[in-house]
Amino acid sequence: MNHTLFGHPESGHSYKVKLTLQVAQIPHHYQVIDIGLPHLRFTRRFDARSYPEDSLVWFERPYDADTLLAQPTRA
Repeated sequence: MNHTLFGHPESGHSYKVKLTLQVAQIPHHYQVIDIGLPHLRFTRRFDARSYPEDSLVWFERPYDADTLLAQPTRA
């Protein structure tokens, strides 16, 4: 699998997601996104799926990472 984590090194959200991937031993590529840049400067792959957050995990599978992270917290 070719998973990609888009994040910023000073982001607590990105740190937690990266730590979770490492602890779970999920192979992934980390790509730094400068959140100070206008969206036109981001990669198309990030911009097509990003929300106002600064971290995004792109899983090469037929499911959405945001859905997976939200499911365990729903009552």
